[in-house]
Amino acid sequence: MFEVAKRIFSFLIVLAIIIASYVHAFFLLLHSQNLLDSLNIQNPNDSNNPWTLSNTYNQVDENGNILNETFIQAPSENTNLFYSFPTSLLATYLFLTVQNAEVIADIELFYLLPYQKRQRTWFPEVIYYTINVEKAQKYIKEVINKGEWKKDDWSEMKNKILKLLNIEDTIKN
Repeated sequence: MFEVAKRIFSFLIVLAIIIASYVHAFFLLLHSQNLLDSLNIQNPNDSNNPWTLSNTYNQVDENGNILNETFIQAPSENTNLFYSFPTSLLATYLFLTVQNAEVIADIELFYLLPYQKRQRTWFPEVIYYTINVEKAQKYIKEVINKGEWKKDDWSEMKNKILKLLNIEDTIKN
């Protein structure tokens, strides 16, 4: 048991070093030039300055012409998530977790050898789900009653679901 813990611990240390490297790199590349006063001083030459990243709104007259007046939303520390090292850690964590599914798909597509892609146990053709029939009937009836059940979208699949759940008469055309 301790042998497994030692292996996992060393893996976690290496993973932490890799993540810390990403955080540090993103922080160095994406923080504003003036770290201490960037929320108070506008610097149009700094592409990572919170004032540059803030939303800007142009005033438009009744004819649709843009007037010279521009409104800029006041930035906060969250305008640039790479403002400080802890927020860089948060931003990197969010980036890595969101990209996880895309990375897995890329690995499956580009990095696996042909014989690995053909492994049926790794990538099943069909994924089965189980569901409580009563809960599914109740949920679908609620969706139909709210008017959110659009029969035109995926009509063949929806008809099969209604038939399998014995609630075909619930929906009226």
